[in-house]
Amino acid sequence: MHLNPLAEPRHEISTFLEEAQGQEKHFIAEKIMPVYPSDKRSGEYPRIRIKKGNLLKRRSTVRAPRSAYQEVSRTTELDNFKCVERGLEELVDEVEAATMKQYFDMEVIAAQRIREELMRDYEVRVAETVTDPNVFNSTNATVEYTEANIATIDFAKDIQDAIYRMAKRGVTPNTLIIPRAVLDRLRRSTKFQTFLFGNLPNGEHRVVKPGDIGKVFDIFENVYVPHHHYDDAEVGQAIDLKPCWSDDYISLLDVQSGDYSAGGVGRTITWSADSPGGLYTSESYPDKKHRGERVRVRMFTDEKIVNDLAGELIATGFNN
Repeated sequence: MHLNPLAEPRHEISTFLEEAQGQEKHFIAEKIMPVYPSDKRSGEYPRIRIKKGNLLKRRSTVRAPRSAYQEVSRTTELDNFKCVERGLEELVDEVEAATMKQYFDMEVIAAQRIREELMRDYEVRVAETVTDPNVFNSTNATVEYTEANIATIDFAKDIQDAIYRMAKRGVTPNTLIIPRAVLDRLRRSTKFQTFLFGNLPNGEHRVVKPGDIGKVFDIFENVYVPHHHYDDAEVGQAIDLKPCWSDDYISLLDVQSGDYSAGGVGRTITWSADSPGGLYTSESYPDKKHRGERVRVRMFTDEKIVNDLAGELIATGFNN
């Protein structure tokens, strides 16, 4: 079902953008909170928490002859979601489109620019959601990740301690997110170099790759190093670039997809009834007054935390 009969879905543009994402492939929001389609715009879903669900209890399991087994009771809570529509559109003038046709398709380029803006906004929303210390447990790094502390930063200990804290509540993280600037500093930190490569000759460093981190800690299926920035200034003002993923936190997450019962940190719930293009829908409609075609890209989502125990934050104390 398509709710707007005046706007024509542009599947060929959506297909092109899926196949030619370029820099868009470095966004990780959809990987951290996988898409879960819903036929309802809003609703409720069940969730079981450790305390009320008695998930980590150790009970007596002994049964005496002619007696009943001990009965287990659990409380299931309801959480709710509400999908919100977001989108942007751009006017493609007929004259300009005809002039540029020999070079490129202006409607495709317009859709690409709009989609990148939506992806950047989505990236920031997910980043802010999964690095919220009011939602997830946050612990300060053993030593702040400052340039002055380059010799005493103990990244390995911080990660091992965070893994242990999650293990105590029955969660094994499979995803690690380290912002680019933070990783670049950790690459030069004395203790982590030694932890990975042993005692190196004085002054020698080896390049630390994300795969090295995943391998040495063994449990991380994915190590992401986001580096995208966004301009936080008002239109017309001087550019003010900020990282989509704050340098303030390193995130350890259990990421799962599919039904809510699979657990994991969260989902991007998408209202499927008004999302014929999936997460992003490209469409257009004629603007006769301005003699052009308006190209629009939109999404209808709620970035929802499913399990607030499936994330652990390390507050880096990073500064430039």
